[in-house]
Amino acid sequence: MARRRRTWLLTITTLLMASLASVASSAAQTKITIATHFETGQIEYLQAYFDEYERLNPHVTIEHISTPFADFLTRLEVLQASGVGPDISHLYSLWMPELRDAGLIAAPPAYVTQEIERNYVSTAVDGVSMDGQVYGIPTEINNYGLVYNKRLLAERGYANPPGDWDELIDMAKRLTDRSPDGAITQAGYAFLSGWDSAVVHPYLSLLYSDGGRLFAEGNTSRSCIPPRPSPPWKSKSASLKKEPPTRRSTFGEDSRAARSQCSSWLRGGSRL
Repeated sequence: MARRRRTWLLTITTLLMASLASVASSAAQTKITIATHFETGQIEYLQAYFDEYERLNPHVTIEHISTPFADFLTRLEVLQASGVGPDISHLYSLWMPELRDAGLIAAPPAYVTQEIERNYVSTAVDGVSMDGQVYGIPTEINNYGLVYNKRLLAERGYANPPGDWDELIDMAKRLTDRSPDGAITQAGYAFLSGWDSAVVHPYLSLLYSDGGRLFAEGNTSRSCIPPRPSPPWKSKSASLKKEPPTRRSTFGEDSRAARSQCSSWLRGGSRL
């Protein structure tokens, strides 16, 4: 009897160990695929967090798919069409309508949505929401500010940056230099250039900060006029019509800017 009990105990213990081994083996195969648009110089910082997560969760491995921003959306669509879409994607919020309509993104679990709504300011939550539904965690939230070169301003007699729109326009004219062939060698005020968002984001921040709207109520027609009287904005708009914003063709690699409106992701190569 005792021998039979030992046999049963041994069998049960063996089955339990086999069961635990199976669970551990299954857990060890858990893989999370994360897709981002980070490149060399950025990936290294993110990898440290991946390594830490794997250390704290030995049964999880993380596969990081990194793609340059210009090709990121296309690659996401190709991966999804191939049936190997990432579990988590670091997306540009303006892609939400397209990705949602294509069935490429899903709403997070309710507890995640609650955490986002509880821990982020409403404007950040709005940035990752569509039709009242949260679709992700807000990241890369930046405020734009005027960046200026004190030396270049001082050389033209300015001790301080502009205090209103009229001063910004007047200073821009006085701070702008051109070569004999008309190319801008120093921009008194320069929007970023080279990709659409670098122009759109700063421009819209100027519009919104003055109480304006890009589209009329209902988003059925264009309206760049602020809801309140604002002569400085109107004069700025008129000035831009006469003197279009700097383009890369006239503001080359050897040019510089006295002032520009930038966010915290301003690249180190910008000349200010």
